[in-house]
Amino acid sequence: MFRFRPKPPALPPIDLAVQDRLRRELSRRQQADHYYFIDVVGTCNLRCPSCPVGNWEQPMPKGIMETGHFRSIVEAIRARHAASARLFIDLYNWGEATLHPQLADIIGTVKAEGIGCGISTNMNVFPAMRETVKAAPDYIRISLSGFYDKTYRRTHARGSAHAVKSNMYRLRELLDRHNNSETLVQVGYHIYRSNFPDDFLKMRELCDELGFLFDPVIASLHAGGEGREMHRRRGRGGRPRAARQSRHPDAPDRRNLS
Repeated sequence: MFRFRPKPPALPPIDLAVQDRLRRELSRRQQADHYYFIDVVGTCNLRCPSCPVGNWEQPMPKGIMETGHFRSIVEAIRARHAASARLFIDLYNWGEATLHPQLADIIGTVKAEGIGCGISTNMNVFPAMRETVKAAPDYIRISLSGFYDKTYRRTHARGSAHAVKSNMYRLRELLDRHNNSETLVQVGYHIYRSNFPDDFLKMRELCDELGFLFDPVIASLHAGGEGREMHRRRGRGGRPRAARQSRHPDAPDRRNLS
């Protein structure tokens, strides 16, 4: 018997040409002969369950890198490579770079050596946003996992989607006010079962409005301590999984996204 299958709703329209241009531009900026990651802050204001900062059994070392020490590292990196070498430094790995009180000076140190520079933030707090915009890093990555606060708090513990969206609008305003066309903003949307498709589509629209690159990625579990134990309990057949190759237990199956 023939069964009528309703037509799926159309995706809200966004400017795909702008998104493609932003994606190509970010890829061009990040091209480098040597790419470095330096955590200038050793902690984070959130405790996300899929991140080692949030799921490690014991407190991780904390600290803020002194600007003089950072300068010596950058100078050593520059001296190690030929003058023609393309270099790039991301000022993060697991820490929240925006917590550094001299973040703008650190960005300036990198750029003064002719090195590309990027930062990542959960965007809940950004005390020196104005100064950072003036320092003009090559890109700012906003890491988030929802549009609505109830969804967001599930996977970005201690965070607020209201604060994130407010700061996204403020960032757009500051970029425009200071005529900063050098800094590209990338929104890394972590996809879980709990935030797809409703939150996904709303954040996609917001990025289109603000002129930010919407860059979704399947969420992964970076397990340490409590995270490994959680993943063992949730593993199929009770068998442990390799943490580095696993997805967050709440993440969708890639095969179900098409």
